[in-house]
Amino acid sequence: MSNERHQLANYKSRVKHIFLPLISWLLVVACYWTDFTSGLIFFGLCALVLTYPLLNLKQKSIFTGTQGHKAETRKDFNFIYNDLGNFTYSASGFDALLNSKNIHTDWKDIRAIFGYKADLFTTDLICMDIHSAEKVLRLTEETAGWYQFNSKMAGQFPSIDPKWCIDIASPAFETTLTLLYEKDGMELSQAITVYYPQQTK
Repeated sequence: MSNERHQLANYKSRVKHIFLPLISWLLVVACYWTDFTSGLIFFGLCALVLTYPLLNLKQKSIFTGTQGHKAETRKDFNFIYNDLGNFTYSASGFDALLNSKNIHTDWKDIRAIFGYKADLFTTDLICMDIHSAEKVLRLTEETAGWYQFNSKMAGQFPSIDPKWCIDIASPAFETTLTLLYEKDGMELSQAITVYYPQQTK
């Protein structure tokens, strides 16, 4: 399934979009009447920068908290959820275009799938490692097509809990390594020694 690129809306706060430019122009007027030259230059530049988005008719701006914002948010999520991104699928497997390289993987060659979080200091990044006989394919929630890929994987491997991303989300900043699938039915502790031997030494 292919999607035409949805033009994501530019969400704005009323305060930032309207009141800040207005306040900046009032300060410009005040500086002009008081002959405060440096203030006139500074607030003049601020006013121009803040006013430009109001004059840019090509940019679609929607105020947060409105019904339009909620509708556009749903539309944005639906586009991202249904986007196939960097993946193409067949009955036998999938191809992933990652780092300008096309990587083919057959479903039957997948030996184990792990989910976990990577600590990025200020936030966590949900990741997935797919182990096959010859390679380890590492994907993240920022990979284009992530949602549909998870859906396809769950269809091929019914033992994968569709809510695994939610389950590992807490506690924050902990890896929460989770075994989503293992071809021979290994438990997590055993699978770690097989698929991540460097971490068990």
